[in-house]
Amino acid sequence: MNSNIKKIAVICAMSDEAENIVERLRLDETGFLSSGGPIFFGIVFGKEIFIAVSRVGKVAAAMAAEEIITRYSPDCIINLGIAGGVYPGIKTGDICVSSGFVQYDYDLSSLGIKRGEIDELGFSVFKADEFLAGFLFDIAKSICQKDRCRLGIIATGDSFVSSSETVERLYKDFNASACDMEGGAIAFVCYFYKIPFVAVRAISDNADEKSPVDFNAFRREAIAKSTEIAYRFIKELF
Repeated sequence: MNSNIKKIAVICAMSDEAENIVERLRLDETGFLSSGGPIFFGIVFGKEIFIAVSRVGKVAAAMAAEEIITRYSPDCIINLGIAGGVYPGIKTGDICVSSGFVQYDYDLSSLGIKRGEIDELGFSVFKADEFLAGFLFDIAKSICQKDRCRLGIIATGDSFVSSSETVERLYKDFNASACDMEGGAIAFVCYFYKIPFVAVRAISDNADEKSPVDFNAFRREAIAKSTEIAYRFIKELF
């Protein structure tokens, strides 16, 4: 698939989300973000690849995105890692590629503004880049069973969701497929810098009352799946 993408930045929240892809691509540590997270770099398959560990949460993710953009000027950014499942029937190990992002904890509803809507912009969903999302989704379907892959909204907030009630609300209010703590913040930054952005997340838990146990039990398996998809993306994009 043809593209003009020659410089790719990948942002992961946690070190274990980054270590597999860093090892697979044989990248070298090249520096650190202001937040202390490491940055890795290498030229792989004819592309400059930067991978940064942002740390967890919206503020850290937004800081990392802006720093990566202003320091390295990537052609696109991918948010890689794991997430909680929201869509009914979604299972651990399933893949969610973002079609868009919403910050579910951005709430001005007491002022008559729809929850999640950014007042100054007049919308709530930051759309993922269609080309990147479509390419990643095709790769995901070639690796996993088609019914284990979703292209959908990722709901972002500064909480580890572990409540069936919250899951139901995220699906009802935002039609979300998954929830995380970083994607919507990175999307916000990329929107203003006009950088194509997408996320690929493997489901580690169902964001319900069992999620703290499931997260630790399935995170390695989930990370391995998202890593394989990202590796194929970098290899096959030309």
